[in-house]
Amino acid sequence: MLQNGIPHDVLATGLPACLMTLLENVSYAVLDNLMSRQGVAMQAGLGIAKKVNMLAHCIVRGMAQGVLPLIGYNYAAGNFKRMRSAVTLSTLISIGIASVCMGICLLFSPQLIGIFIRHASPSLQYGADFLRILCIGAPFSACAYACISFFQATGCGMRAFLLAIFRKGLLDIPMMFLLGRLLAVYGVVWATPFTDIVCCVLALLLCSSFLRRHRDALQPNPAPARFTQTAEVFRELKA
Repeated sequence: MLQNGIPHDVLATGLPACLMTLLENVSYAVLDNLMSRQGVAMQAGLGIAKKVNMLAHCIVRGMAQGVLPLIGYNYAAGNFKRMRSAVTLSTLISIGIASVCMGICLLFSPQLIGIFIRHASPSLQYGADFLRILCIGAPFSACAYACISFFQATGCGMRAFLLAIFRKGLLDIPMMFLLGRLLAVYGVVWATPFTDIVCCVLALLLCSSFLRRHRDALQPNPAPARFTQTAEVFRELKA
């Protein structure tokens, strides 16, 4: 089990997912710390908005992680047609679910926040405003999750690692401070969807680069020469 590079492959696949979860907690801690300076009402509103918005992220993350073994198996087996179908279908479903969740949050943010906060509370309006901002990043985050899982499944651990730390920790924390200075408290919240959009663009660029580099390898495998010769013999006998 410790031979043939198995430990390296296990770490290369699992480390990005581990870091993504770890850095998300660090990012949320920084966000809560910055928001706590604005008062309890804003902090409470943001806390509820994050929990509601997390529903879409959990669904698309489950989809991305669930399809990972299927992608890896077909990639290793050389069944690239089935692999592409799995990647395309799972990504479209994830983006579709995230888009529906985004639409619901944009239209019904006061009602969703009102489930957890009393209507007379000043946190309600803050929570509704923050939810509208946070939910914008959901479809972009879904696309980024799909790309990260694709790189994990195809053994491109470094690309998955870079996307994981770029999405949470490397970009969003500095953007919280920068946008916080420019747009006050709402700028701190805008850092999250802004980072999701940038990470999605970077993920698509890395995927395009991967596909171009492996274009020949990802083409359907031609039939072996011996099978071709056998087929020709059968055609001659039939004639």
